[in-house]
Amino acid sequence: MMMDSIRHGVKKPVAGVIIGGLILSFALWGIQGVGTSGQPGVATVNGESITDYNLQQALQNQNQRLGEAVAQYDDASLRQQALQGLIARELLSQANQKAGFDFGDQQLKQILLSEPSFQENGKFSKTLFERQLLQWGYPNEQAFLRTLGPSERDRQANNVLTASDFVLPSEIINLVQLFQQRRSFDVLTVPAASLLDAKAISQADIEAQYNATPDAYMASERGQFEYIELSVAKIAESIQVTDTDLQAYYDQNQVLFTTPEQRLAAHILFNADMDNAGQVAAAKAKAEAVFERLQAGESFADIATAESDDLASKAQGGVLDWIVADQAEETFETALFALPAKGDFSEVIQSEYGFQIVEVRDVKPGSIRPLGEVRDQVAADLKKNRAAEEYQNLYDLLVNSSYEQSDSLAAAADETGLPLQQSGWIEKTAASGVFADVRVRDAAFSDQVISENLNSEAVDLSDQHVVVVHVSEHQPSRVKPLADVSQQIRTELAEQNAATAAAGLGQKWLAELAKGDAPALDLAGTPLQWVVNDASQRFQFSVDPLITTEAFKMAAPKADQPVLTGIALNNGDYALVRLRKVLPGDASELQDQALAGLTQNIERQTANQIVERRLDLLREKAKIIISE
Repeated sequence: MMMDSIRHGVKKPVAGVIIGGLILSFALWGIQGVGTSGQPGVATVNGESITDYNLQQALQNQNQRLGEAVAQYDDASLRQQALQGLIARELLSQANQKAGFDFGDQQLKQILLSEPSFQENGKFSKTLFERQLLQWGYPNEQAFLRTLGPSERDRQANNVLTASDFVLPSEIINLVQLFQQRRSFDVLTVPAASLLDAKAISQADIEAQYNATPDAYMASERGQFEYIELSVAKIAESIQVTDTDLQAYYDQNQVLFTTPEQRLAAHILFNADMDNAGQVAAAKAKAEAVFERLQAGESFADIATAESDDLASKAQGGVLDWIVADQAEETFETALFALPAKGDFSEVIQSEYGFQIVEVRDVKPGSIRPLGEVRDQVAADLKKNRAAEEYQNLYDLLVNSSYEQSDSLAAAADETGLPLQQSGWIEKTAASGVFADVRVRDAAFSDQVISENLNSEAVDLSDQHVVVVHVSEHQPSRVKPLADVSQQIRTELAEQNAATAAAGLGQKWLAELAKGDAPALDLAGTPLQWVVNDASQRFQFSVDPLITTEAFKMAAPKADQPVLTGIALNNGDYALVRLRKVLPGDASELQDQALAGLTQNIERQTANQIVERRLDLLREKAKIIISE
């Protein structure tokens, strides 16, 4: 029933929507499970907690994706967007689990094997994989798979939900014709700047505006803070290691610098449905007969080419690929690595695919990279390990001392030997340096720090980075003095008046033109000119998008009689638009490749709408509590 509700609630995309991306994406790497135990929740979804740690991780990922564009948004909006994304993910995850979607370990392993982040020279590297997991904070492969599994399950469910959606070719043609439609129109702009008169704004006008809208002239709450910052990275910079230290660490951790043994695998496969006894018996009999021929000395490659059911490898004499331990299906891999030397083959083995005989065609022995080659990596790892040990000791000292001597950070600085740093003015809404992190600003402007004049709680930015803050000086949010904003208000009022005057003049001319009159289209004796736009497209970058959008919304002219309208622009100008002609779009020249691309984009947009509709239904039934 929910599937029907979702589909019935979705509309086909409008003509202008040709290019779009998925509204909801499931990131593959670095996702931390929702509901980390033992941490305070910022929201609950049907009883499942979303922790502050989850939210901070989502914020960090979101800000990285936005890049420099993050500056266009305030912290509250970014936080709300990240939280709603986590809530959506939890809703979908619960629904998918309830619906019985699953993603098995074997499927997950295939993802790992094909992921470029875990490959060296195009091949899966277990050493690289394990090192990457440690960098991401996962203690082992099982912990990572516990995170990856639900994510892939949700992606799979999303694909199943949207897989049956399609767009008819006739719909594409109609959309393309509408999308490629061209229009010929003229634009006459009444410039507000020509009507600007700041001198006409009186002091009384300024004071009235100031008193009527004080919230528009608020100075943000700000403060100056002392703070102590502790991080593994900073400690590591000061640690010195000797050649003896490097050699000892290298000797004790050679597994990190080892290239594992690789075996070139070949096989002869006899497929069977393992639930069909007849197929199983027939495949086993074939495999055993081939095994006897191999024992008699026949060529493995020749038999594979003639007999194997694996179409991909039989043309290469059964050769599969170079394989390292823990890369292939367990039964197959055990047989392969049990073979003593190249050219040896196994007995008949049974796997989920049927019956196989495995041959090791060649062997590349494992090797250890020499210390000289990995010296920098060894030094960095050793410094980081030692820094982590020192960090924990200093962390305990910092947290305990800043709590016990809560009215100042001086004692904590003395005990830890860490520098007591002083910030400049920090605004509550935005800052740089360590205060750029919203968690630090939240702590800095908390009641505990501002009202009670106590040290903040330790702010853990990661498990290797912590900050403690104390206020030095504080200024609450306040209305700026009139003298500071008087000129700003004068300019704003003058611009508003100019925009109103431009709109009034433009609308007067429109009325006269509609009656068939020929008004003098000029300002202070300077004629204004109609700008001609012939056969313009929807996305005409040389024309203000508001004007283009309005021109493509207008009714088509009849009997060559132009259609007129007006529109206020964002800069205060007023534009008169005169539509002369509508030229239908032509889909006949659309190439097959372009048509396929458009179809895919439109289906993707429809899939987005399906996911959003599903989320709407889930939200309606869910119990969602967001903590203040």
